Amino acid sequence: MRAHKPPSPSKTVTLRLDPGTLRRLDELARATDRSKAWLAAQAVRTYLDLNDDPGRCVGREKSCLRDIVRRPEAAEGCSFLGID
Repeated sequence: MRAHKPPSPSKTVTLRLDPGTLRRLDELARATDRSKAWLAAQAVRTYLDLNDDPGRCVGREKSCLRDIVRRPEAAEGCSFLGID
């Protein structure tokens, strides 16, 4: 059983998901012993880290990852992924 930390100051948001995405989220929550809210918050943070401000991106790797999220064909120029 996981230890529960005191809640951090946060706000509640409502999220609408299609049934398939919700099923996948449920499965991941069970498999990782994490709440769906925690997983969704992590996903949003990760997405923002990759996309929110191009000026904050450091190095070619982060720039490539952001480009791949937007345009998968951009992976061709990202040698650090082993894709040339």
